[in-house]
Amino acid sequence: MTIQTPPIVYKRSIEYRQGLLQRSQEQNRINFDTKISDSRKYVKKIVRSSDTPSKELDSTKYDSPNISDILSGVTGELSIYRWYDFCSVYTNRLKSIPGFPFNPSVELTLNSLNTKFSAKNFGQRIFGYLIAPATGVFTFSISSSSGIEFWLSYDPNPLHSILIAAICDSELKSGNCPYSAREKYSKSTQYSDPINLTIDRPYYIELIHVNTDGSGQIDVKWKIPGSSVYLNIPPENLITFPKGYSPSTYHPSFSYPSHVIQALSPDPPSERDFLFKYPKLRLDEFSYSIPNCNIFEDEISNIYLKKLSVPYLSVYPNDNTELMNEDDISSGNILLSEKEGLSVVASFLEQIKHSFPKIILHKIVNIEKYVHQPQIARYLIEILVYTQSNTSELSLISESLFSDSIPAERFCQHYVLRREESPFVYLMVGIKNSKHWARYLVENVERIYEDTQDDRFSLIIVDFESEDINIELLLRESSLKNWILIKVGRELSLIDGMNLALNQVPNENDIFFTADLILGIPSTMVDSIRKHTFQGYSAYAPAAIRHMCGYSFMYPFGYWEVMEYSLIGMYKSDWVQIGGVDDWDIQTSWGGDDWDSANRVLKSGINLNRIKERRLYHHYHSKDTNM
Repeated sequence: MTIQTPPIVYKRSIEYRQGLLQRSQEQNRINFDTKISDSRKYVKKIVRSSDTPSKELDSTKYDSPNISDILSGVTGELSIYRWYDFCSVYTNRLKSIPGFPFNPSVELTLNSLNTKFSAKNFGQRIFGYLIAPATGVFTFSISSSSGIEFWLSYDPNPLHSILIAAICDSELKSGNCPYSAREKYSKSTQYSDPINLTIDRPYYIELIHVNTDGSGQIDVKWKIPGSSVYLNIPPENLITFPKGYSPSTYHPSFSYPSHVIQALSPDPPSERDFLFKYPKLRLDEFSYSIPNCNIFEDEISNIYLKKLSVPYLSVYPNDNTELMNEDDISSGNILLSEKEGLSVVASFLEQIKHSFPKIILHKIVNIEKYVHQPQIARYLIEILVYTQSNTSELSLISESLFSDSIPAERFCQHYVLRREESPFVYLMVGIKNSKHWARYLVENVERIYEDTQDDRFSLIIVDFESEDINIELLLRESSLKNWILIKVGRELSLIDGMNLALNQVPNENDIFFTADLILGIPSTMVDSIRKHTFQGYSAYAPAAIRHMCGYSFMYPFGYWEVMEYSLIGMYKSDWVQIGGVDDWDIQTSWGGDDWDSANRVLKSGINLNRIKERRLYHHYHSKDTNM
């Protein structure tokens, strides 16, 4: 008989932090930014979010080591940050993957810039300092079996780095990217311009290198003053980044030129991504214009649906959820016709004009339609308006209503769609030995807090004896306002984790959402969960984009996970009603449990709202790689 260790629970909430810790979020940040032991994520939080390219840099936020500290580093070595499960010969793609540039899969060192890495499908940063052996003009050359960039600063500060040589750095410039075999220097971009260096002075250097075929060759040479040939750089002229400073200090190689962003980003910003910034007009402000529905519950409930038959919402205007490839599995959300979208808004505004006689429509942001019966539809209407009482500031109307005619001519409100303004949302994730993704998850949720200033959601992590990272320390040193950590001493099981986490939700009127560790979660996600989840009536099961190897938010090649239902949000009372997740046939695996939950949700009479959630990414990862 196996003795199971009782779970240990740690928590942080706003009340706990204010009452017991007696320190503010700003004080936390000051303390954390001075901690060098794990400063990667605090630097990254300033300069690069998980789903947007780097922005303009305030160089005053970053320390540059002084020369005496640099010279105290390890001579003869450089640092390596390496990311596995990366499939591209182009270095620019590495810069958009989760965790780049500060959160690698592994951290290593090397003692030569003429070396070979036998691993397949990886990308890496090699960085440190170069000591010039003489004063004069130097020229550098690079060679690699796939993409490589060589960055050099004119002083010790990484912020001053410039790209001096490159191979296959971008599809826009490299085309099919012919390989440069080792010791073959046939491309002009493999050579730097002449560069003046001073004897014994340290210069920051960095190589960004990718490889797919297992050859992984790198050769960096220099031509020193007085020499006519390129020579290997001796180890004694290399120094690691000094202790006491973050080796991941930002420098320009982490920025995308604006023309690259414009050319490669298929997903332009949308008002949908910023609705949380606008004040809302509540339904009760115009409720007497919207009558109660005379629709019976059986008319607005789904019959039990078989696998793959859960209908999707249709949307207007185009939400740009189509992907790069053109087959059916990669098509975006079903589009509502412009005629119907405009008609829905016109009918709605006409109906509420008695409550707001001088309302001015500014923009139709989002219309979602869900058909229940041939002549019964539910609409989510999200529009930006000016009102008579506030003509200088935009307000948001975001309401779910029924109509008994298609196209909609009149709307009614049903009690099943009534909820609190901002019900508390819990995001649950299970973790075991995945430090790279654990750090990424916490950074991602930190960004959601920062973007939305929404303090009515919490992260729940169930830690199944992780040995490669201290999850408790990671959470305590984060800026998260609310979190719950459950430590258990048994094999990883999403079912066990889900039910343990569900028990920690204090209120049956809170929403519990089962997430995935390797998700890129947009800042709109928490509000989207609220908008699509109704107590006793509907659950929310968004579909995510599954990226193919080597692709990311900047290169969204992949497919929508239309056949997976591992992401489900419901009110706790509804989870209790369906019994959580059954564990009779699944004990220690991640597979199968999602369909179990989805089927029992439908059998219980609760609807499933299904939409392809904009900017919700399931990042590529291999099953045999611990990250």
